[in-house]
Amino acid sequence: MVNIYFHQGFLAGVFRQIPETLGREVFKEFLVLAYITYLISGIQIYLITQFSYLVATFFNRFRLLISILVFILSHYLILRIGGFLNYLFNWLPDLPITIFTESPAGVSESTIYIGSAPFIVIVLMMVGLFFLNSRLLASDVDV
Repeated sequence: MVNIYFHQGFLAGVFRQIPETLGREVFKEFLVLAYITYLISGIQIYLITQFSYLVATFFNRFRLLISILVFILSHYLILRIGGFLNYLFNWLPDLPITIFTESPAGVSESTIYIGSAPFIVIVLMMVGLFFLNSRLLASDVDV
């Protein structure tokens, strides 16, 4: 059963049928949003990994353990600080997203609004972490 989902012919058929079912514009919008999410997640994990490595280079012993602890604590602190900063940016306008739902009566369209504050906070925190990494790298670290 699992092999059916990973069979290339099956996936190719599904991806050919999706634009016809949903419409090309909705499918393109979904792919763009999925790619942006993938890109932001990858950059965020890269920056946190680099930060944990740079902090661990300041210590002579237990570098791996320190790197793992800093990686875990960085995620925790980013979530906590991000939650606090989210309230400060609630004044920003919401992002409208159109959703199509299928029912026996037909396809209906509805628009939901997602707050833009979490996205702005994530970008600001990534930029801040980038500059913190640059500052650590420019200091007397033997890399």
